[in-house]
Amino acid sequence: YLMQMSTMAAEQGHSQDALLCLNKAEEIVKERKLPIQLVVLNQKLDYAREYKQESLFFKTSIKIHKLALPLPKIIPDELKSSIEKIKARVGYLQILLSKDIKKNEKTYNTATLKRIIAYFQLLTKIDPTKADEYYYFQGETYYVVGQYQKAAKKYVSARQQAVKLKHQKGTLQDKILNALLTVIPMANFPAKTQDKYHIFTYRQFLAVHPSGAKSGDIYRLLYKIYLKKRKYALAEKTLDSYATYMPNQASFIL
Repeated sequence: YLMQMSTMAAEQGHSQDALLCLNKAEEIVKERKLPIQLVVLNQKLDYAREYKQESLFFKTSIKIHKLALPLPKIIPDELKSSIEKIKARVGYLQILLSKDIKKNEKTYNTATLKRIIAYFQLLTKIDPTKADEYYYFQGETYYVVGQYQKAAKKYVSARQQAVKLKHQKGTLQDKILNALLTVIPMANFPAKTQDKYHIFTYRQFLAVHPSGAKSGDIYRLLYKIYLKKRKYALAEKTLDSYATYMPNQASFIL
């Protein structure tokens, strides 16, 4: 009933009354542990979007995140609705950030950037089967604003989540790996750190593409790093993999 009253108040232009009704409804369903808590929170997301209350939208998203942790207890359709609403919101913020960057690459709104990253982090928990995708989007967001080290770290997280979720191959995985290959030279990591990132990326690339157009070069690059680090057993193992998966290629030339 309170939710209906909130809708009626909003339609009549009484936004504060509408919010008061939603707050009271949220209080009651939480206190009584009713199974419609997510329904109320989703309506609150709609209210926050309609009245451009970003802080309220974010706080409500956090509540959904906390409520969503015991996933089996939540109404699946309502949870799906929550995810779509949050994704739509973060998409809107990405558009705002892109407009800022087009105006001036150095004076974009850092608060918008932080909020985008925070929403994607919430989504990794609310929608864990797509965590690799959300980490990838975090990386892409940092990449767009030129924060290449942070981008690289998020791309690594994306790939680690993909392995955990057994999302070994596919378009998204190719995007993650190609993003890593692109961003690591731009990140200006210290030499040891850069080697660590390269080793991770090359090994993950070869796990997905043991043979292919780029694979020969990746084997050579990985082999050179192992030699530089005097990890001769791993260097030899790389040679063996090259021989196994690239039998029709020319000899292994550095």
